[in-house]
Amino acid sequence: MRSGFPSNRLCGALTVLLLSALPAREARANGTFPAVSQLVSEPGDPTHLALRTTFGVVFSTDAGANWNWICEDALGYTNTLPAVALLPGGPLVLGVPAGITRTQLAACDVAPVSGVTESVVDLSVLPKNPRGVIALSVDYVVHRSQVWESTDAGVSFAPLGDPLPDFVATTLDVAPSDLDLLYVSGMPTRSGAKGLLLRSEDHGKTFVEHEIPGSTGGAWPYIGAIDPTHADKVYVRLGEVPGRLEVTVDGGATFSERLRLDYEMQGFALAPDGQTVVVSSPAVGTFRADTETLDFEQVSCSGVSCMLWNSAGLFACGDQSIDGYVVGRSLDRGASFQRVLDFGCIHSDFGCASTTSVGSTCPALWPPIQMLLTGFGACDPNAPPPRVFNECLAGGAPSGGGPSTGGSSVGTSGASASGADSVAQGGHSSGGKKNSGCSLTNVQDAAPPWLMLGLLLSYVIRWSRKRTRD
Repeated sequence: MRSGFPSNRLCGALTVLLLSALPAREARANGTFPAVSQLVSEPGDPTHLALRTTFGVVFSTDAGANWNWICEDALGYTNTLPAVALLPGGPLVLGVPAGITRTQLAACDVAPVSGVTESVVDLSVLPKNPRGVIALSVDYVVHRSQVWESTDAGVSFAPLGDPLPDFVATTLDVAPSDLDLLYVSGMPTRSGAKGLLLRSEDHGKTFVEHEIPGSTGGAWPYIGAIDPTHADKVYVRLGEVPGRLEVTVDGGATFSERLRLDYEMQGFALAPDGQTVVVSSPAVGTFRADTETLDFEQVSCSGVSCMLWNSAGLFACGDQSIDGYVVGRSLDRGASFQRVLDFGCIHSDFGCASTTSVGSTCPALWPPIQMLLTGFGACDPNAPPPRVFNECLAGGAPSGGGPSTGGSSVGTSGASASGADSVAQGGHSSGGKKNSGCSLTNVQDAAPPWLMLGLLLSYVIRWSRKRTRD
């Protein structure tokens, strides 16, 4: 069993704190070291992927074989992390502080769309509707939220229903089995209020409020997913520490805590068939459950910050210096991930005229970004997959029997033997070197030591910032 922050990350973080006063060797985007935080795919075409990073958006139109970069300046934002959505046919839509911008994948021009002028915090593509997308905006000055809809593939938006006063929204989703059923999560502004799950059965015209237990103070609620066949079953992740997963099977009328972690819960993915759920924390690992029982087991000591599950597999956002990949794909339901993208494999084949928004802005910004990314090593798609360090799985089953609701309470404990078997079957070594001192056991010379140490500091900073933002 392990206690506290994983030793390899903690040692690296403490070391780099001593080095942080040294002059920086690279240009930093968003004021941080390069990192990724959201991955989306085009509905109906898992070969089209878009990845949000701290230095812009990178996208692939060939299932991850090639990735191209668009700078954040051309996309209409700076120093923020926008909500990202891919629509059928390839339009890329971004929620930015001034509203929404839109471009076609591989296009050269990005334009603001009409209708929305407030900060957009989330986007949701309408299932089975190739031209429909829902947006969620927040006016942080007056603490008012608004749901919007586009019926022309993101070209323009109109409000759905009245504004939601005294309410700071966080996420929204549309039930895959009922396009008129919408859910919005967020926090009322009145003192001492609990977080809410808002449910609309008339496509956003009116909402019914449901309190989410435990969602007070910094524990803001975020919708993880809606069951694809059971529109009343909703998974809600609570921010802050401890990380908790609340599940409702009656549209928000009641909730059950199904998983609690000692650290923040960041990655969440529901299988396309709705039968398996995977939850992850970079601090304590990855956990999996059958959705019928929701009894979680730890399947890996490694954790990721975001996940996407589509027909091509389970994808994850990784930390290059720790996980050995930027985007990984799992074929064993989260027990292990194979490398899909390294930072060094990102390129910028613009071919855009200087009169376009991309061509006039991004080429001049690419050289320092390229120098930074290639500092992680040359692109080598045929390199061996990253090793997985799974000493935490050697201790047996997780401690504790879970809360009275029937969920699982998991700290920095081990996992069941079946979880260890799943990792072994994934083709990754579960043994490797013992984790002693400050050694990194799952990195294969992907970057020079100074860069690995710097990225470990970035992890600590991002973890701290995420806690503050949530």
